[in-house]
Amino acid sequence: MQDREQLFQLLAAKDWDRLSEVIYQQRAVLGTDPVIKHAVSIFEQEFIGHIVSLPANERLKKLKHITLIIELNRSRCHGSP
Repeated sequence: MQDREQLFQLLAAKDWDRLSEVIYQQRAVLGTDPVIKHAVSIFEQEFIGHIVSLPANERLKKLKHITLIIELNRSRCHGSP
């Protein structure tokens, strides 16, 4: 990823939608960059903590992007490109 700091800025701002988009766009380096892996780990912890308190309809909206990431990782684990 060109600008790792962007990830941490988005984390600090709790801009979950934009952060999940950036992670998805940079998925090719997720497994090879320990700094990005750390940022994703923080994102997962913070995001889950955030959505637990939301009403069900808002939770569904917020889960839209994270679902893309989960599906991507599942595909990569099973050998799909």
